[in-house]
Amino acid sequence: MKKFVSLLIATLLVMALVVPAAISAPATVSAHTESDPFVTTLYAGQNTDVGTVSVWNDTVNLYVKYDTTGGWEMTETHLAVAATLGGIPQAKGNPIPGQFAYSTIHDPAVTEFSYTIPLTGLGTNPVIAAHAKVQKTTVNNPAPYYASTVVDYLQGKKKDGTPVRTERSTPAQGLVYEEAPTESSFFSLGFGGWIIVSFDCPIRNGDGNDVKIIEDTWSTYPLEKAEIYASQDGVSWTFLGVADNTNSLGIHTISEFDLGALQWAKYIKVVDTTDPTIHDNAADGFDLNAVVSLQNCLEIETETAWGYGQPFPGKNWATYINYTVQPPEPVLVDTVTVPANSPSGADSNIVLDTTKNYKFVVTGSYWRNSGHSPNQLCDAEYTTYETENWVPYHDGCLGYTSDWLAGYTVLGANFGDLQVNGNFVDWGSFNSSHIYTYTLGAGTGSKINFRVFDGYGDTNLQMTGWYGDNSGSLTVEIYWVP
Repeated sequence: MKKFVSLLIATLLVMALVVPAAISAPATVSAHTESDPFVTTLYAGQNTDVGTVSVWNDTVNLYVKYDTTGGWEMTETHLAVAATLGGIPQAKGNPIPGQFAYSTIHDPAVTEFSYTIPLTGLGTNPVIAAHAKVQKTTVNNPAPYYASTVVDYLQGKKKDGTPVRTERSTPAQGLVYEEAPTESSFFSLGFGGWIIVSFDCPIRNGDGNDVKIIEDTWSTYPLEKAEIYASQDGVSWTFLGVADNTNSLGIHTISEFDLGALQWAKYIKVVDTTDPTIHDNAADGFDLNAVVSLQNCLEIETETAWGYGQPFPGKNWATYINYTVQPPEPVLVDTVTVPANSPSGADSNIVLDTTKNYKFVVTGSYWRNSGHSPNQLCDAEYTTYETENWVPYHDGCLGYTSDWLAGYTVLGANFGDLQVNGNFVDWGSFNSSHIYTYTLGAGTGSKINFRVFDGYGDTNLQMTGWYGDNSGSLTVEIYWVP
């Protein structure tokens, strides 16, 4: 819906009745992090893409962020979050943004805004209703621009009581600026005379002065004055001040005014108040050259907008978002390099707190060679000949049918594994990227040891003398899991 600035006080568009057929409602979404939030479109007027609504959470709060694009700005935002749809304020299934718990008036308008909502009481699948009032401003006519029409006028007389000269008596000559020093460049109001002009695009109350009155005085001349009024309806008038011929700019004089309490004005009235006693008999009062807007002519498009999701059960097109709260991301707290040739392995740099949960992520592979060929390549759980290159892979020393390891199945499935505090753990299924994860649970209250096992895996009998021909290392990342 497009409106000129004079209609800024008008109501927003009546919302349409159905969700657009071309857009299907999304399923329940999963939670995301601040760096990778869930993002849905912010739709205005039912199907105009004006930006996005982003949602994420941590262990304490839910975060909802509005962003507008394409020249759209937000003048209001309203947000409701509840454990169920019934917790969103509604009337007959239609949401009531004015009753939402989180509301902000944005003056001036903004292109982004965020809310923080405590997770307490929201459960794991909260419902989010994100509403905004948006506007898009287009410069329809840059300032300065001039009055469009003479609405009414009453020309006074000269001081001697005779009519003003014909050349100075065309009211339209007081609309648009004329530079030439000719009598057809202005309209003489005559003593006590007045004129009302209108603007097709009303004057906006902006920064600085809003209205300029240009008067013609070609030489040194006694004081001429006119009272200036502004109106939105042509009936009720607001006094802006007095224009005169003292601020010279060449053959013209300039007077500027602010609209004051008026947000905009469509009509300007100029009333001559010149004192005739200081003029000669040929004087004819205030000579109006032009009435000028000093603010850009703006076209304001206003809409109501919703973060896209599921339709409310009522008859309007408002939508809400189903959201699944995600457990917080694990936090990396330590990194340990475990040398393959060390019987004692390597300890963590930190003590693992007994009140926190941890997991380990191990990466990489290392070489093992007991003077035999081909060499053996190992990761945290599996092994292979270098000539096999993991096709196939083996669980410890099991499954070898050729070359020197075919006779060492006695070393068992745990041979070559990465141990945790001297114990074998299940690092999971084979991973071709050699990345494995083990969840410890609660911390031990001490540092933790990691070591490559070389020995008899079935009995956990370590052979310290076997480590000398190992080379390389594994890397273990320790994560705190909130």
